[in-house]
Amino acid sequence: MKPLDLYLVRHGEIVGEGDYIGGGSDPDLSDLGRRQAEGVAGLLRRVPLERIHTSPLRRARAAAGMVAALCEAPGPELRVHQDLREIHFGLWEGLRFGDLDGPGRELALSWAADPRLSRPPGGEGFEDFRERVLRCFDGIEKEHSGGPVLVAAHGGTLRVYLSRVLGLTADRFWRFGLARGSLSLVRVYPRGPAVLEFLNLRLDPAGTPVVRSDRP
Repeated sequence: MKPLDLYLVRHGEIVGEGDYIGGGSDPDLSDLGRRQAEGVAGLLRRVPLERIHTSPLRRARAAAGMVAALCEAPGPELRVHQDLREIHFGLWEGLRFGDLDGPGRELALSWAADPRLSRPPGGEGFEDFRERVLRCFDGIEKEHSGGPVLVAAHGGTLRVYLSRVLGLTADRFWRFGLARGSLSLVRVYPRGPAVLEFLNLRLDPAGTPVVRSDRP
C-alpha cells in the first residue's frame, strides 16, 4: 500500500478581526482571504485530489470550494465534517486579548501557556476538542488508501493534528508557524509514522512564496 498524502489548508484572512475566532463565530473570508485561497488552489491545481474534507464553517468551506473549483475535471468530492470545527471560545468569541482584563486576562494567559489547564468561560475544554479532531483525522486516514486528499480547517484544528504528528504536548502548541492561507503536507505511511513533508507554505499577493514570518 502506498502512503497517503494529506494536504492541510488553513483558511485565509477573514472579515473582521479578533484573537478569539472559534467554532462559535462564522465570518466569511475577506478579499485578502479569497486571494490567499486562490493562491493555494493554484498550487494544488494539478494534484489529483481524491476528496476534500472541510470544516462546516464558512471561512473553511470557502477555501475548500475554491480549491475544488480549480482542480482538473472531474474534480474532488467535497465532504463536510462537524468535528473539524475550530475550538469554541465561549464568552471570548470574537474578542481580542486586549478586550480582556483582570481575571479574564489571567485565564487567557494560562490557557495560552497550556490549554489543558484551563478553558474559556462557557467554552470547549481542550481535551474534548483534541479528542473530536483526532477522531475525525483517524477516520479520514482510514478511509483513504492512497489519496491524495485535502483537509481545509482552522489553526487550532490543524495544530492538534500536527502536534500529534510531531509528538508535541499541548504546552508546545505554539512552537511552529501556521499562518492563515497556508498549505502543509503530511505523508501517512500504512505501517509507519506520519511524516511532515512541509509546513506553512504561503504565497504573497504576487504569487511569490513567503519565506519569513510576517510577525515580529
